Amino acid sequence: MTARPMRRENSWRLRLCLWGLILVFPLAAIEWLYRHTLALVPELPAKPAWEMSSAEQLRRDWWLAMDSRRAEVDPIWPWTVAFIVLKVTLVGDRFEGPAGMHLTDRAARRCLANTRLPHLPWLGRRIALSIWFSRHWSAGELMTEELSHLSVGGHIVGAREVARALFGKEWAELSAADVALLKTLHELPRQRRNPWCGLHLGHIHRRRDWLLRHLEAAGGLSERDFAVALRSQLVFEPAFPDWPPCTSTRLQSEEPSEAPMVR
Repeated sequence: MTARPMRRENSWRLRLCLWGLILVFPLAAIEWLYRHTLALVPELPAKPAWEMSSAEQLRRDWWLAMDSRRAEVDPIWPWTVAFIVLKVTLVGDRFEGPAGMHLTDRAARRCLANTRLPHLPWLGRRIALSIWFSRHWSAGELMTEELSHLSVGGHIVGAREVARALFGKEWAELSAADVALLKTLHELPRQRRNPWCGLHLGHIHRRRDWLLRHLEAAGGLSERDFAVALRSQLVFEPAFPDWPPCTSTRLQSEEPSEAPMVR
């Protein structure tokens, strides 16, 4: 009488073990591939050397809030990869990476920018390094490292140096409008960054205001501060050396309200 229940119980245990192996093996393979590829990276980067003051951190947090609504980084584990693959292939949802994936990917690309590797190995190391960043660095550390390499043209590098040259201010003294303007210039194609070329000025202004709205929606600005930032005019140092040359003979906007101001 007890033989059949015992056999059924053993059969269910065997099935659970088999299903466990089926589930665990792919996860273990993903982790092994990650560690193996990461070992090919010559040297893992150290944490940022820039120790920001509270005022500098506030500007960094503004920049981060303009960059993404979720100012955090979710660590990427084997089950994270498996869940995303299943969600895309079986459910048909569009691909959405973990929070902060754009930050880790940009950091990985900067680390590998000077390495000469074949395409596929470089891509594998980039993915592995991006996963490593997600597990060991915070969003604030990733953004601090990114800002230390910030450039609008190519000659001046670093948020502190660019802020001094472009606005005549320290990074810790920039207003929210200044930070949004700097981010706008940083993200535009080089040939469209010069505000003294009137064809570009309107787009620069609209993009700056859009980033300010994004910051206000993320809770980074009060309604009053947001209104003040929107009313602020575009003000630059005229002798900023990284402006690209104008490609049009029309150097100024025809609308007086769109003309940039000299600090």
